[in-house]
Amino acid sequence: MICKLGIMQGRLSPVIDNQIQSFPLESWKEEFSLASDIGYEIIEWVVDTNTFEENPLHSQEGRKEIKSLQSTYDLAVHSICCDYLMDYPLTSSIESVRIDSTNYLRNLIKYSQEIGIKFVELPLVAKASLKKDEDRHTLKEILLNMSDLLSDTNTCILLETDLDPENILNLLNLIDTPHVKLNYDTGNSAYWGFRADLEISKYAQYIGNVHIKDCTPEDYSVPLGTGNVNFDTVFSLLRENGYGGDFIVQNARGSEDFQVALEAYNFTRFYIEKYFSAPQIRK
Repeated sequence: MICKLGIMQGRLSPVIDNQIQSFPLESWKEEFSLASDIGYEIIEWVVDTNTFEENPLHSQEGRKEIKSLQSTYDLAVHSICCDYLMDYPLTSSIESVRIDSTNYLRNLIKYSQEIGIKFVELPLVAKASLKKDEDRHTLKEILLNMSDLLSDTNTCILLETDLDPENILNLLNLIDTPHVKLNYDTGNSAYWGFRADLEISKYAQYIGNVHIKDCTPEDYSVPLGTGNVNFDTVFSLLRENGYGGDFIVQNARGSEDFQVALEAYNFTRFYIEKYFSAPQIRK
């Protein structure tokens, strides 16, 4: 079993306005070359609010260019992290926002199909958190109404949520469709004080991809291996439960983007090799 290793878009570009994550408008093309040089196999796309209109994913010409870069560098885009929908939640109390965001998600799924994207991630945290029952039921209705579209495009929605393991399982049972699964973020779990063994044992079969990040309850995102994530526990449990999906590096930012991304590659590749019999790490 060989899992693919990718990097979150923007991690190979200078930090923009002190944001930990953003779409690298000026350097997104160069990131394909840099990621390939390190050895990454995939890039996770980012759609944020600040560069929403300019994101090449939203134009036919831009999508053609993305496909061309994938071919040139043999580097796939398997997933999108739609940070835009944190600012304009699908479950907003404002009806016009709900309608516009739902329509946008439908379009995003169609765009995704054109360039081979399998997963659309919804970060359901901050303004988009699902702590209220009514918000969970609203999300259920929206996603179930997209079942045909998801089936026709062979696309899966991944939920990234701040709910505890029991409520995550309840949410998945509520929605109850094979087209909706989970993104498991190692750092978020450490930040919120959840236990990986309890989480993975409850819902391993629903995990569609994994973000590799390290955190402490006090610090959101620290260098890999310096926080509270027990990576041996995470990787061994994923292996035991038959996980075979992507691992996406979402590491803490540093002053030397390429070097930090290279170190994060080797760090993560070590664990993939240890538990999933992957190729040797890059030197």
